Amino acid sequence: VAITAGIPICDLPLVSLPSGEVYKQYQDNVLGQSQKIYPICPSLIVTRLAHVEPEVFFPLIETKSKLSTGMQDMAELPTVIKERNIEYQLHRIKLFKSLLYAYPATVDTIRREAMLDVPPLLRAYVWAALLNIKGDINDYYNKLDKIQSLGAIDRQIDVDIPRCHQYKAFLSSPTGHQKLRRILKAWVIDHPDLTYWQGLDSLAAPFLVLHSGNEPLAYACLKEFVRKYVNNFFLQDNSSVMTEYLCVFCNLVMFHDPELALHLQNMGFIPELYAIPWFLTMFTHVFPLQKIFYLWDTMLLGNSSFPMFLGAAVLIQVRETLLSYEFNECILLFSDMPDVDIDIVIRQAMKMYQITPMTMTYRKHSYYQQENELLPPKPAEGGAKYAYNFTKTFLSEHVASFPDMPALKEDLCARIFIQDLAKLLRYQESVSNSGVKRSSYILVVDIRSSDVFSVGHIPDSINIPVTQDLISSDGQPTSPTVQQLLKHRRRRESLTVVVGPNQSATRKFCGTLTSLHFLHVAIAHGGSSALSQAGMLCASI
Repeated sequence: VAITAGIPICDLPLVSLPSGEVYKQYQDNVLGQSQKIYPICPSLIVTRLAHVEPEVFFPLIETKSKLSTGMQDMAELPTVIKERNIEYQLHRIKLFKSLLYAYPATVDTIRREAMLDVPPLLRAYVWAALLNIKGDINDYYNKLDKIQSLGAIDRQIDVDIPRCHQYKAFLSSPTGHQKLRRILKAWVIDHPDLTYWQGLDSLAAPFLVLHSGNEPLAYACLKEFVRKYVNNFFLQDNSSVMTEYLCVFCNLVMFHDPELALHLQNMGFIPELYAIPWFLTMFTHVFPLQKIFYLWDTMLLGNSSFPMFLGAAVLIQVRETLLSYEFNECILLFSDMPDVDIDIVIRQAMKMYQITPMTMTYRKHSYYQQENELLPPKPAEGGAKYAYNFTKTFLSEHVASFPDMPALKEDLCARIFIQDLAKLLRYQESVSNSGVKRSSYILVVDIRSSDVFSVGHIPDSINIPVTQDLISSDGQPTSPTVQQLLKHRRRRESLTVVVGPNQSATRKFCGTLTSLHFLHVAIAHGGSSALSQAGMLCASI
């Protein structure tokens, strides 16, 4: 048994002349590796794996896989540690190989298993499965004319490629440059309504590294990835797309960490100053590829809005630093991406993703898949997670009523669609009736006048007229109802939905709540009139 390895000593110059010329040791242009062979004794591996149960080598893909007790403990450890454990990787590789052989019939099982982790040796094909790549991709790619001249776009590609993750031997090699150029030109030719922007090269890099010997598959993955996660980002004029994306991102940060969001907002440190490279390149421009592999392992399991949660998780991880900084210090901090723990970012993003009603991240420019689009992980029994996925069918009635960009910018909180709210309230009611202890709570705050509230309101909602002060001059709640609201302020898995008579009053009240650092505040989209049309209001008895 032998392997080829790119060890550091092989990167040292073979000869250095006084004139400054350097002659390196020979490296393969395709693999970027030394050609030296390093023997490995197979008996060591056999001894290491002698205790592994035979079932591990022949996993049953029709039933839910179960790790042994030792491997279950290993599954909870950071990804870097799991990747270095031979026994654990054997379990995962054998299972995923069986699942990939049966793809696409096993796509749901692949997604479920990928929620735990993705074995590095099979990451390329697991990603292709998560992106739903099927069909004759070779013929499709080969028919694209990758030789024709694209004028200014060709020149921009030639400028970008030599700067794209050049610390990777393959991407810095002539072969890597040629392959990346062909993939980028193929994408431009295949999308005549879009254009090439700097950053597309960074998006293509992870797929090319994983599929270095399979250009058509690398291109197919890039095409589907761009359509799902950066839809319309590469329009000739993408200003409205980016503005909408960053506006929803701001509301998402306000939803999960109002104290941090208000601090950044008050000193004018807006996402346009730091987050555009994050989302235009899905973090590939700011993180090395190894971190991108970990990020995308999880991101590919979520919908098109999941990158926003990753961005929010990055901010929250450095929140204490940001809260202590002023504008200029924040600019310096993000001039080069802060050193963050990727495992923590992923866990925080997943937690926020699971407790955020999906309609809060609705964007007109987003790409929505079919009804079977992947849902977030199912909540544990008794846990009231707000994971709800909207599709084209669900949104068809509401797109026209959604506020335009100027109105959306004035919102201090995210919006929740009425149908989404109705589902969550029904879920909360079913959990309450079952006697299971709730881990979350939905509180509807109706800010209309008491007379109007008595005519019709959501059951179990509380009434605090918008004209009423919440806190008295001595710092005490002004009423028992306000006291009930304040108890709800810091509940980590709570949701406060504000129903108002008009947008102005609702925004004002939400602004008051966020200034008090209320977590998870949302505006009921359409207000009381939408609730009335949906038949969700009942009169006081």
